[in-house]
Amino acid sequence: MMTIFRPLGLSLLLAAPIASAADAPFYFIDIAAKGNAVLYSEAKVPPKGDLSYALVDRVAAGCCFRAGARKAARKAGDDADKFMADDDKPIFSHPVDFSGGAKPEPDLAYGFEGMQTVTKKGRGTYQVTMQAGDPVFVRTCYSGEGMWLRLFHRLADKKPYASYYYYLGYDVEPTCR
Repeated sequence: MMTIFRPLGLSLLLAAPIASAADAPFYFIDIAAKGNAVLYSEAKVPPKGDLSYALVDRVAAGCCFRAGARKAARKAGDDADKFMADDDKPIFSHPVDFSGGAKPEPDLAYGFEGMQTVTKKGRGTYQVTMQAGDPVFVRTCYSGEGMWLRLFHRLADKKPYASYYYYLGYDVEPTCR
């Protein structure tokens, strides 16, 4: 009887992933008037190629923008920076160039390298499907003068694997619990 379980146990071990896939790089975009925008990320070098984005608190994903190489990345830390990582990781800002048709209206957006679709899963909760790997869940809420974006591996997770704050600069109705 032991010989039956041994091959099964070995096959389960071999089927398990050797290492978990790295989290897709996350970025946040502040779209100003006339389509001018700033991309915030933890990467000093901006992502390459045409990138998709999802407008905050909406289901549809937009396409496409490209991080511009017109100016050097600026490290967060001065009063002008509005986007912060909860764990004090440095945040860099990059100019953004939108490609294709009409420029988007002023708004806020987020994205991941390799994102495909966005699906609403509840109030302020969205599932982002990736080209490769498991989906990511984004939860947004507002507190006083800013917005929190929290990233989760699973919908049921209570603790985010990453958390960001964006200072809006004006009062909003708090929705964070």
